[in-house]
Amino acid sequence: MTWCYASDLHGHESLYLELAGLFESRHCDTVILGGDLLPRKGGGPAGLELQAGFASTFLREFTVRICGKAGGRVYAIPGNDDWIGAGPSLRGLESEGLILLPADRSVPVPGGFHLRGYPFVPPTPFLLKDFEKRDLSRDAPPGFPGRIFATVDGRIGETDAVPFFSGRTAIEDDLAAWILGDECGQTVCVMHGPPFGTSLDRLADGRPAGSRAVRDFLMRENPLLSLHGHIHESADASGEWAQRIGKTLSVNPGQRGGRLSAVWFDPSDPAGSMTHTVYGPFQPRDRS
Repeated sequence: MTWCYASDLHGHESLYLELAGLFESRHCDTVILGGDLLPRKGGGPAGLELQAGFASTFLREFTVRICGKAGGRVYAIPGNDDWIGAGPSLRGLESEGLILLPADRSVPVPGGFHLRGYPFVPPTPFLLKDFEKRDLSRDAPPGFPGRIFATVDGRIGETDAVPFFSGRTAIEDDLAAWILGDECGQTVCVMHGPPFGTSLDRLADGRPAGSRAVRDFLMRENPLLSLHGHIHESADASGEWAQRIGKTLSVNPGQRGGRLSAVWFDPSDPAGSMTHTVYGPFQPRDRS
């Protein structure tokens, strides 16, 4: 059993084609996509139209290719650069049996594993806010110069940041309901935002930009594996793309330049088999 994982492909067809090639060359049976699936083009209806069209055309062709290879499977969550309004196009692929969307739910995976997805990230400087929330419940709503783009009452457009964020649960609140129990050792969490203050959430200048709530959840529930994205440059900035957080192996392969950054691994032994397309096999760092 071999899975491959990538995040932040942002609708770049060349990266999807590289990922399909990796799936085939490594004889994988599962592809997992960790968010920011679709092309980005600012805010407003034009951006949504572009994303929905990509999902129903190129992304459909990609999933057909994967599912046609020995019954391969595709699992995907959205990310902060994906519009909520593109969801119907993704669910159309799910209705065809071409993709499974584990966002905010747990789905069984062959081999006795469970996949659980979470697309939301703490507030960013970027325009789209559909998949952003306050990190901790005590955090004040972020202040932004001008207005933000978001989907409100089913319509996308400009809105005010403070009431938008105040009216949403925090990431901390959402993850408080995730009780893995006896399934923790067989659960793989796909969470677009990486855990805060780790080697997986570093901006180019070294500052952390991940989620405290995600890190607290991993320390509390100890899933087998957590797969992240969002911070493209983190592996370059920190020199690491995977690390142990408590009992959990956490991974952010990053996504830099024109070459695919992805990993492949055997889910029954993630640490022993995890390999990066650019950096090679996982080498645990002594943190004592």
